[in-house]
Amino acid sequence: MTSGGRQQAKYQSNAILMFSTLSNEDALRIFELAAEGIDANKEVLEKHHFSKKRYYVRLRKLVEIGLVSKYNGVYKHTPFGSIVYENQVASLKRILAKKGSFEVLGDLQRRNGSDEAFQSAILDLSQQVLKDVKTTIDLSSMGPVRLTKTWGEFTLQIASIADLARSEVTIATRSIDFTMASAALKAAGIGCNVNIIHSRIREFSDPKEMNVKSRDEVLDVMNALRTHPNVRLRRSGILYSFFVIDKSNVVIEIPHPGDIESFFLGVSFHNPIIATKLEACYQEIVKGIEIDSAVIIDSDNSPQTK
Repeated sequence: MTSGGRQQAKYQSNAILMFSTLSNEDALRIFELAAEGIDANKEVLEKHHFSKKRYYVRLRKLVEIGLVSKYNGVYKHTPFGSIVYENQVASLKRILAKKGSFEVLGDLQRRNGSDEAFQSAILDLSQQVLKDVKTTIDLSSMGPVRLTKTWGEFTLQIASIADLARSEVTIATRSIDFTMASAALKAAGIGCNVNIIHSRIREFSDPKEMNVKSRDEVLDVMNALRTHPNVRLRRSGILYSFFVIDKSNVVIEIPHPGDIESFFLGVSFHNPIIATKLEACYQEIVKGIEIDSAVIIDSDNSPQTK
């Protein structure tokens, strides 16, 4: 099997695992509740008729496949989970809510009508159904989706989208590197408000990775970000990286399913609805986290604050 074939098989395996998990009624219910945030208090378990064991078994599965994670004591959708929920679960519910229109249309089309008024009624209803479908799955606001397969391609994609920023850049990243930081600094330089939270500064050891810069160069641009009046730079643990530009363009890092610390895939697209959800997620993450007052790197390559 070729490398492309192996990659495709891996994608298919992950998709099967995800749909298999969500096919369980308990898991699907917990996934729906996690859209607003859910914990395991007694009232929640009793209200939704969960035993503690059933609840945690299904919750653990959702966490393992990267759809849900714990934020400040509450289980919520990860950025990847938000995409799956909005475009699979929520959209299916909205389609089913329009089921009556589809059934009426099907009934009309089965009849043998030939007069102009009857045909006009079919045409009008058909147009309405098509409009419902377009609204339901949000095709109107979903731009082309681009996938990036390496960290280097991923950061270059972020930089290219950030170059188009006009007002706001939001970055929540597990690793920040020279390319990413430089793009943020450039956006701040033209007047954009830039919000950044990161777990660590990325240093390159793999020669195949792109845009290798020395530690000093990375620190210089990080400190420039820290002192820039348009930038709010924070540090805290981030499980999933996501980027929102001008509340409309989105870039998301999907960690490797078998190794949460490794980069697996980058996804970028235009969607104001998901962008808004991610902005809200960012605001939840940064609650109570102070803005960095200094950035240094210690001996284990982890950034520290003063």
